[in-house]
Amino acid sequence: MPQFIIMGGLFFCSQFLMVFISNTMILDFISIGGLLTIILSLNMIGISIVSIVNILPALVIIFPISYLFSFIFL
Repeated sequence: MPQFIIMGGLFFCSQFLMVFISNTMILDFISIGGLLTIILSLNMIGISIVSIVNILPALVIIFPISYLFSFIFL
């Protein structure tokens, strides 16, 4: 039940957050998700030993970093 409440709240708040998120930020978020998927698969087959929990903050940090890069370089 708590997960349903949190996810429902995020779903309804996403309409207000989309004003601040650009297409570049969405693409960067998708890239980080793909990178996390690759790292997780390498952990599953035993090639590398990296705790995926240590890399999860990248999903949150990518938005300000992407904004700063777009502000500085464009």
